[in-house]
Amino acid sequence: MRIVLISTPIGFLGSGKGGGVELTLNSLVSGLISLGHSVEVVAPKNSKLHESNVKAKLHFVEGEDQISWQHQNYNSPVSIPENSLLAGMLEKGLDIAKHADVLLNMSYDWLPIWMTLNLEIPIAHIISMGSESSVISNLISKVYAKYPNNFAFHSKMQANDYPFIKKPTIIGNGFNLDNYIFQDSVKGPLAWVGRVAPEKGLEDAVYVANKLGEKLKVWGLIEDEMYASNIEKSFPQGAIDWIGFLSTSASDGDTVSVNIISGKATGLTGLVAGTKYYVGGDGSLSTSGDVANEFCIAVSQTECLILNSNF
Repeated sequence: MRIVLISTPIGFLGSGKGGGVELTLNSLVSGLISLGHSVEVVAPKNSKLHESNVKAKLHFVEGEDQISWQHQNYNSPVSIPENSLLAGMLEKGLDIAKHADVLLNMSYDWLPIWMTLNLEIPIAHIISMGSESSVISNLISKVYAKYPNNFAFHSKMQANDYPFIKKPTIIGNGFNLDNYIFQDSVKGPLAWVGRVAPEKGLEDAVYVANKLGEKLKVWGLIEDEMYASNIEKSFPQGAIDWIGFLSTSASDGDTVSVNIISGKATGLTGLVAGTKYYVGGDGSLSTSGDVANEFCIAVSQTECLILNSNF
């Protein structure tokens, strides 16, 4: 089969903003290619696929990121920004899919699901979240009634959020275990992997680690800096070891670039908690500057959670 995948409209592949969808997409592409299928991926500009997916053709689209439904009210209306990245990716994908067998949508959003009812090109959907939006859940119900085989979920528990789905198609996240090394150890430290954002519940993991007297190593993109700062202030110093985020997959022994979160800068003065600071050309800190010069976010008058140490 010739399959066209539409990536998430929340950040480019490798940015970490798309969370688990980025890993799922790469695993899915690898699996489909290994089965002999032809795969093309439509994704935001600057996206990168895992090096094992070189046989997949990658198409880039520019535009305005979609706001994640995890960060909106359940009853929020549908909002499509001007110069919409999602609309642009769908337009590109539909054009390519004229000569394909199926368009596979990886985004949790209203527009691609609605288009399933209005196009002859078959559109399949991997729903990666529970019910985060009333309007999307109602639309899934409507489309599912007509095309029940066009939807898949990652677990039965997740699919239970949609009570109208009685026999869900389950597609696991597809971790390639060859990329992981089993650690046969009963002594810490503990690890936490994921986007650092309120819906992920990092504070629960820190609480458990702290109760066990362990340090928690955190791998992941800090999406919500204030949230990370508040957690840092809620537990004893040293409870969290911020490791960083790897923008592309890697194997043991590979040389890689890591976005470093190297802990806290201490001994500073005059900081305002919750404020982001930038490094100036003379090495001084200020509250304004370019993204490339982001340094830290203050957690107290004298301590700052480091966001970037690559200067």
